[in-house]
This record gives sequence, C-alpha cells and structure tokens, in this order.
Amino acid sequence: MIGPEGATVAVATRIANLMPDKLIELRERLADEKLPEVNSVTAFDDHRIPMQKWPAIMVVPQDTPKMTMAGTNGVEEKWSTRYVMRAFVWVRGADKLNVAINRYRITLALREVLLASRRFGDFELDVTTFRESFSDVMDIKNEGTIAGAWIQFDMTSEETLTTGTALGTVTTTDVNTGVIPPHPALS
Repeated sequence: MIGPEGATVAVATRIANLMPDKLIELRERLADEKLPEVNSVTAFDDHRIPMQKWPAIMVVPQDTPKMTMAGTNGVEEKWSTRYVMRAFVWVRGADKLNVAINRYRITLALREVLLASRRFGDFELDVTTFRESFSDVMDIKNEGTIAGAWIQFDMTSEETLTTGTALGTVTTTDVNTGVIPPHPALS
C-alpha cells in the first residue's frame, strides 16, 4: 500500500510535471507575461520555504474517509482507498494587487491541471468534490504581502496489500493408489 504519503507524492509530482506548460498556456490566454513560474511543488506543508521558492504549491492529505477491499487472491488484497487532499497555493510579493492576481491565476492553473489529469496511474480524482477557498491578502511586517488559496478534492487510489505467501496450488485431486504399499494387516 502507498498510504496518504504515496498519494500525496503522486499528486505533487503530477502537478510539478504539468504546471510549467499550463502557466505558459495561461500567460498566452490572459496576455499576462508577468505571471510567475511556480518555484516549488511539495508533497508536504512547509511555510518555512525561502522567498525565492515562492510562489509555491503544497499538497497535503486531509483525511482517509473510506477503504474498500476490491478482491484477494490469498497472497494480495486489492484495496480502493479514498483520500481527501488539499493543494495549497502560496504567493508573496511587494504589491498587494499583483499578489492577489497571481494567486487567482496560479490557482486557476492548478485547477485546470487537476481537472485535465484527473486519471493517472492507479489514481482518479473525483471532480464532483472540488472546492476552492481563498485567504485575505495580508501584509507581513518587513516581508511584503502574502496570499493563499487551496483546492480540496477527493481521490481514489488502487492499492495492493501483500498478506503472505501462498503455500501451493492443488492441481489434481486424483490419488494414485498403485504407489501406496498395501497395509500389513490387510495382506
């Protein structure tokens, strides 16, 4: 099984791979050549990342509300596991309006990446569960302006649990009595 860490790493990796092209597309579509690159996509929540690593996206598991066994063969169990995930967008800068606009646009890019790649590997994102939330744009003393947003979604992961080693497989139930010597009491 991969657990919430493996699911989070899979989503963060997918976002990191697809976000650069999505931002290029969005810059062209919105005529916004100043829209910055996302400098960090992580599979954990770490607000201590240095300023040069912002804008940042952090993918964090929130809950594992359901696990269903899909089958077993005696050695492995197949499980369908549902995770609730949040992908946070963090933007910092000197200009409040620019920070707010970049936060909205990077969140839009993130939404489009997630929707366009909702099925990958053993994972599927449930688009009916998508929810977005946006923070206030805040001034931080001596550090400029910060704004955040998150997209929450459920995802299903098909996982395998190895339960043991099979002892063997019965291939026939026929008994060859010709190789068994007769019992001395019956002779």
